[in-house]
Amino acid sequence: MGVGAFDDLDYAHRFVADTGTTFTMLWSESAEVWNHYGVRVNSHFWLLEANGNRIGTSSQAYNRASVEGLLEDIT
Repeated sequence: MGVGAFDDLDYAHRFVADTGTTFTMLWSESAEVWNHYGVRVNSHFWLLEANGNRIGTSSQAYNRASVEGLLEDIT
């Protein structure tokens, strides 16, 4: 699941379309979720287990290769 914030909702829709994102994306106009997790930039993402434990993180711009790299690191 991803949480978009700080940009407008139209930008979030374009991001999903441009990146081919297939996971659930949520929109947080207040950025409350980002603040809770200490996310400061749009390119930051975490890989979480089903129970919510963080198993990987990247400050690179989101792309398939960066996610696959995190998955390789944990397997």
